Amino acid sequence: MIRQLLQAQPGARGCYFQGKSGRIFYQTVKLTVPPHAKEALASWLEVRGTRDPSAPLFVSLTSNQVEARISGTGIYLLIRDQLGARAGVTAKPHGLRHTAITAALDAFNGDVRKARRFSRHANIATVALYDDSREDHAGAVAQVLDGLMA
Repeated sequence: MIRQLLQAQPGARGCYFQGKSGRIFYQTVKLTVPPHAKEALASWLEVRGTRDPSAPLFVSLTSNQVEARISGTGIYLLIRDQLGARAGVTAKPHGLRHTAITAALDAFNGDVRKARRFSRHANIATVALYDDSREDHAGAVAQVLDGLMA
């Protein structure tokens, strides 16, 4: 859990999360939490004000239930309507995910294997689609083939 990671020794980097595996099943996976993210989570927990390790990390700000875990829809609306509006952009959670995967491809010179591990896509072909839209590989091939046809 995140709280245990933050209380662990300074060198501790991993944290267990429950992630989707397929459409229905969930699996627990260990992910690396970089130092800046670890710092941001520690700050949030301080603001959040609970030391209960079973308490939800993120709670709904609009729920009638005190301390209710935020729903997927709640996260979507928070990012789209509040955070995106403040930043003056149209933001959606999946768009942020897409941006992060594209940035990973840029940072690692199109290494789709590293980007796939980061994104946790089941199929490397999905990540290749991100890479193609980033570099327009299909367009480059079409240009070469067009030259050959001339």
